[in-house]
Amino acid sequence: MDVKNGAGERIEGDKRYSFRLDDTDIVLGADKGKHGLVSCRLPGIGYDLVREPYYVLNLYRIMNEGRLRAIARSEPFVVSGETANGIRLQWEPTEANPCRMEAVYTIADASTIDLRITIEAVNPLSGHELTVSSYFDFLLEPYAVLPNWPGKKDDSDLHLLKVEDHPYIKGHYVYFPRDNEAAHTHLDGRWLDEKSGKPIAHFVTGPYYGRPIAVMGNEDVHVVQMADPAECGAIGITYSSPEENDSIRRHNALYFTLFGGQLQAGDRREARMRQVILSGKPSLDRLLELYKQFV
Repeated sequence: MDVKNGAGERIEGDKRYSFRLDDTDIVLGADKGKHGLVSCRLPGIGYDLVREPYYVLNLYRIMNEGRLRAIARSEPFVVSGETANGIRLQWEPTEANPCRMEAVYTIADASTIDLRITIEAVNPLSGHELTVSSYFDFLLEPYAVLPNWPGKKDDSDLHLLKVEDHPYIKGHYVYFPRDNEAAHTHLDGRWLDEKSGKPIAHFVTGPYYGRPIAVMGNEDVHVVQMADPAECGAIGITYSSPEENDSIRRHNALYFTLFGGQLQAGDRREARMRQVILSGKPSLDRLLELYKQFV
């Protein structure tokens, strides 16, 4: 790995770690304001792929027992490790987040970031989920990998769908579950505000995903995110739209829902994600190749 000009160099003020690899500038954040990937600038691309003031690969909503319990970045955490190519963050259990949690960000090369998340329950939990959120520049548009017919699973049965504004989904995030259990968990009340009974966010539940892969891209560059299918219950995606005041479009985001299921005290689970940045527009064959390398 060709690392130049201060790999892991600490930026004064907020906890920021700056990396320069093959003329790509990457900044990881590690504080309550921002954690995860907070800036990524590529040579030849005149904008930051990460949309200010947000972040990418950020640990977000913690949900279980049919409720939203906590926002991970608002729970106390520390930087427990710094290396030449990444950082390790740790959360101790709290009443709102009854799990020990660790997130390890590793910059594998100028185009690849790996994220490994480990949780250990201190209490029995039902339907415990963690969402990882990513927000991108408005020049990038969202894609998902879906089967061309229900139940089809082979590579030859998949297609790359650009998620676009449509009257059917207008005003909703599009939620692609892994299976029926994941879809059921999504509707168990965890997305309802306890006081008002109204949805925290509106979703349209789509078909099962073909692979746990989501993309933000255009003709020049695309960002690919993927997750371990055993631990990825669903992917939420915003839609592209020419309407700049559309609140869903203005998020321009990908959301990966991890874990799920039952946890007993002491149970330990690990989920992996990978982000890869490629030049040109996305193609299904290349996405599936990357996914096979990942799993």
